[in-house]
Amino acid sequence: MEKYFPLIYLKLMLVSDVVKELFLDLGGRSLVGYWSFLNRSSVGSLKRSQKYPIVLIHGWLDNNSALTPFEQYLKSRGFQVYLPQIGLGLQDINKLTIIVKKLIEDKELKEVVLVGLCLGGIVGLNYAQDPKNQKLIRKIITVATPFYGAPLGKFVPFSLSARQLRTKSDFLEKLRQKNFFPRSKIICLRAKGDQLVPGGSSHFKGARVKTVDCYGHVNLQSNLKTFQLVARLAKN
Repeated sequence: MEKYFPLIYLKLMLVSDVVKELFLDLGGRSLVGYWSFLNRSSVGSLKRSQKYPIVLIHGWLDNNSALTPFEQYLKSRGFQVYLPQIGLGLQDINKLTIIVKKLIEDKELKEVVLVGLCLGGIVGLNYAQDPKNQKLIRKIITVATPFYGAPLGKFVPFSLSARQLRTKSDFLEKLRQKNFFPRSKIICLRAKGDQLVPGGSSHFKGARVKTVDCYGHVNLQSNLKTFQLVARLAKN
């Protein structure tokens, strides 16, 4: 019976937008593992030299394992994907930025596409403040990122990064005012409705804006439509 599972999973991928919900355990093997197996041959046939490296940065109170579907999708499209180890993203955003910087330097990456989800988008933008770093970045893609803050930030005082993401925070105000990476190379993805990040907070003047046909903060970050759009934007 197990030999039929890959076909079942492929069908689920085609009909479902919420990839994160497809984590099922089948005799100790996850469906994500089967998806990786199905795409292994296609990945090898793609010309990786034509793909720009992607640094994928997760959001606040999240972890890299939650990005597995997103990571696997991008890899299936021929991208080299790197995930910085920023823990749950609770500490100072400047410290999280240093972790991203070290990863890019250690891997000697160039022409990088920074993809940041929620907090990850702020970390990516903060990294782009340094002119030396700007030379290594091709573009920045943010997903549900609160450039003007999120109301939830005031309810979690135990996290410095959350305090930095509060509405009207000094950190965000200074970040928006800095002369950083060209705004025309920053693409902000937002949902039609986001219960955590207000629509006006998910983008800023000068950046390109794309609205994904979905609703919900978490749904936007785990949605197949988002994966597909990021892949298209990253290769151009």
